[in-house]
Parts: sequence; structure tokens; C-alpha cells
Amino acid sequence: YPGLYVESVVVNTPDLTIRPFCLDWDQDVSWLPVTMWNPTEGFENENAFAVNFGSNTNNTYFGRPRQYTQLSNGNTVLTEVPINEWIGGPGDIYVGDIEGPFDFDAVLEFWSRSIENVAVLCDPGAQATVQQCSMTGATGFGGCVMAVDSTMNFVDCVMFETNAPGALLGDLPVNVVTLVGGNNSFDGCIIGGNVCGQDGIILQVGGENMWRGCEIVENDAISGWGTYTNIGGTPSFARSLFEYNESRFGTVFTDSEGSGQNDLTEFSECAFIDNWTMDGQYGGAYFAVDSSGGQSPRVHFDSCYIGTN
Repeated sequence: YPGLYVESVVVNTPDLTIRPFCLDWDQDVSWLPVTMWNPTEGFENENAFAVNFGSNTNNTYFGRPRQYTQLSNGNTVLTEVPINEWIGGPGDIYVGDIEGPFDFDAVLEFWSRSIENVAVLCDPGAQATVQQCSMTGATGFGGCVMAVDSTMNFVDCVMFETNAPGALLGDLPVNVVTLVGGNNSFDGCIIGGNVCGQDGIILQVGGENMWRGCEIVENDAISGWGTYTNIGGTPSFARSLFEYNESRFGTVFTDSEGSGQNDLTEFSECAFIDNWTMDGQYGGAYFAVDSSGGQSPRVHFDSCYIGTN
């Protein structure tokens, strides 16, 4: 049901879909607004998250449900909303056609509340799909995602307008996105209008991670190593945009110490436009460091555009 849920929600169940109710107002069908906000008082305050995905979350969806339902005979059909859930309106209502109540057409909204908190915390082994959700710091502070050794899928999510200076949650710094190990995927996501500390807007330590069709735009990482800081990981970016970001050393900064010669950061059909760094001279698109002298930077660009950085 619609409302502001001030609690820490733990999801550790497979084959589960969590979404809002929807309602037809004069044939204008919309998901009802649901916001999840981590608490700052009571016994749940120590949890420091709005939603936590556990390891037992295979085939679990949070936000917009899957568009197709597979029947027992193997056929697929468009996923419908039960007829008794909405009021009035002719015809069938399919989940793919329902508009979100929030900015960016988001179905659900997550709020972080303080600098050492995150909106979404993913445990080792977590493998849920978070689709068409928005994440922000309700009071201006906190992180959006922290994932450790997980294989989460974030689809059409927006992470915006929060300040994550790197305060510790346990042993890990809270950035807008903190990724440690694992192989998560981000498809069609927007990370924009955020401020960070020295680790960058997005910090990746080890692991893989795939970014497809994403926009990393208008972020202030002037005190960070990079807007995207990669320490020993192998992220790959496809058809993604880096635009109007401010960084200390590089829009994407990589320290590849400890990684193999074939462990590459890869960019395919990406664009770097109007990004700038603190010295105005180096790393407008990419800055690489490595303690092994005489070797090539571990990066690969394929059909990319780099202009006015």
C-alpha cells in the first residue's frame, strides 16, 4: 500500500516479487507511491539500510515486475495486474504499461538518511533484480548501493542528489555506489547530481561488473580519485555516457596493481563529453596508475567518442 515505510526491510526469499499496488484514476493507471526510508531511531537504526538483499534471492524482483510471465508449458505471456486490484477502466492492465509515481518514472523509491547509511545493501551471494527504482539521500547524505560479492541486477534505476563522503559502514566506505568483488550488472541506470569524498562517486574494489546504456552525469568528485574509481577490478562499459563530471585525477580512475595483464577495463561505444579534472590537464576521460613499470595501461577503448574534456 502507498506510504512512507520507515523501517529496514530484509529480503531473503527466492522467486518473490515486491511492488506497489496500482490504481486506475479515470483510466490513468499508475503505481501507488511507496517510499522506503531507513530509520535513525529504535533497534533498527543499527541496520543502516532501507532494504537488504540476502543470498537466497534468486529470481526475486523489487520494483517493476518482470514484463513476461512464463507458463508451466514453457510459453510466455504479458504479465497482467489482477482485475480486483485496480478500479474501473476497460481492458486488461499489463505491468509494462503502468507509469511510475516518482521522477524518472520510478516505481519504488529508497531513501538513505545519514552519511554512514545506504539505501540498498546487498550481501554476498545476493542475486535479485531491482528494476525502475530511484535512490537518494532524503536529508542529502548517504549512499545508494553497497554490494559485496553479489550478482545483483539494477535495471533502469536512478541514483541522484546525495552526498556520500566515504563514512564507514562496518569496514567499507559509503559512496554513492560501493562495489566489492562480485559481478553486478547495471542496465539503463542514471547516476547523477551526486557529491562524494576521496573514493569517488562509484568505487569498485576487485570484481567485474557490467554497465550497459548507463549515464554517469553531473557528479562532483573533485575530492575523489575519479568519478568512477576502480581498484584492481575489471569493469566493462557499453553504450554508456560520462558527461559534465568533475574529478580530481580522472573521470574514470584505475589502479590496476595486483591485476593480470589481461584484466582490462573495457569501454565499447561510450562517450566522454565535457568532463574536467582539478588540474584541467590530465584524466578528462581516463587516468591509469600501476606500480609495475614499463607495461601498458590495462584499458581498452572500442568505438568511443571523447570530446571537449
